Amino acid sequence: MIPVIVPYTQLHELTVKAVPDAEFIHMKDDDHYRRLMRSMWERGEAFILVEHDVVPTQEQLSALVECARPWCHYGYCPGDWVPTFGCVRFSDELIANTPDAFTDVSWPWGQLDAKFHVFARDAGMTPHWHSPHVLHCGFHVIDGDSFQKIRLTREQEFHILQAEIEMVRTEMTKERA
Repeated sequence: MIPVIVPYTQLHELTVKAVPDAEFIHMKDDDHYRRLMRSMWERGEAFILVEHDVVPTQEQLSALVECARPWCHYGYCPGDWVPTFGCVRFSDELIANTPDAFTDVSWPWGQLDAKFHVFARDAGMTPHWHSPHVLHCGFHVIDGDSFQKIRLTREQEFHILQAEIEMVRTEMTKERA
């Protein structure tokens, strides 16, 4: 079984319920997340990372384990074009092909996913995006006159993603012209 690692500052109870057998690691300072990732790279073994306010289903976790691609992730809000670290599997193959990842101490914790994406892409690695999105406990959408923490339905995600894809196509067409 691939271990699940949960770095946290404020652990959400729904995350604990979703991954009760995970290894929960308290982040003690701003560089702790990067150092944790570096230590996981030094182990060289596949693992799944679930952030402290993300709630994957067992089916989503199983899909990550069973997928043959070396780098898999679930987004947690529409627009996750960068493979966020909310719920991601790093294979031993990916780790072996990016041995110097997370050695740069200038990578801030809030940009680790984006920095790693560029780093891994430069090493020839491509993320595999799974869907539907995982639940993110801090994601807010407008519901009437107030903000509510609700999960988008697959249909809502589909329509939002279709609009985002069309926006990207339009931008690419403009760039080519």
